[in-house]
Amino acid sequence: MSLGGAGISGKTITFTVGSQSITALTNRTGYASAMLLLDQVPGTYSVIAAFASDGVYTSGNDQQSFTISKRAVTADLTGDVSKVVDGNASATLTPSNYILNGLIAGDMVSLNNPVSGNYDNGTVGTQKNVFVNGLALIGVNADRYSLSSSSVSANIGTITSANKSALLSAPLVAPTINLKVYPNHSRGPVTFDFQVSINADVVLDITTVSGQRIARIFDSRVEANVTQTVIFDRSLSPGVYLYILRWNNEIVTGKFIKTR
Repeated sequence: MSLGGAGISGKTITFTVGSQSITALTNRTGYASAMLLLDQVPGTYSVIAAFASDGVYTSGNDQQSFTISKRAVTADLTGDVSKVVDGNASATLTPSNYILNGLIAGDMVSLNNPVSGNYDNGTVGTQKNVFVNGLALIGVNADRYSLSSSSVSANIGTITSANKSALLSAPLVAPTINLKVYPNHSRGPVTFDFQVSINADVVLDITTVSGQRIARIFDSRVEANVTQTVIFDRSLSPGVYLYILRWNNEIVTGKFIKTR
């Protein structure tokens, strides 16, 4: 604020933008400045700087126009959209399949999350393209944003055959083995009975406690749930020995004792 080229200090200037305003005092050179965090919907506004008459100086104001634009945001699809093949390309989505990018933290804006979409076709497959139309922004602050597109697509689709779906839904059961070693202690032959729950390659070794192999007494593929009987009838000095049974990338170990 100046008069005749000389700055006038200590005068209150009110800055107004839409429904918001803030005041500041002129400094010794006659200038006033203030920072105002705008909270206005997109549109064209004027910054109005006004001075009220104070009995010495008459009132006055100045203004400058500017535009607040909507913030652009984008939508993406994520997760998995799956179904059993049913002869059509329709897809069903959930809110968890949608991502909204570019929001300012704290703003109440979201997508309308359409439930219905479409696969690229209705055939069985994975990483199928899923396409959704009719996207829109909702929420208290939705009028401050613009959605880059009302449609979105991504390769997140899976259509399975009826048989494959049934297989995938069946509970997974870990393969098992039943093993008996007897007699233990033994002065003579030692018998190994074992049965596995799946078809598997089985190897059975006898070693010393230090790991030195004495004999391989079984090395063959066996059928599931068929009992195998192996008799180890080699003369050994009295002491402790190990058996090591390998099957299905697993190892079963144990001890048996030879006596006099």
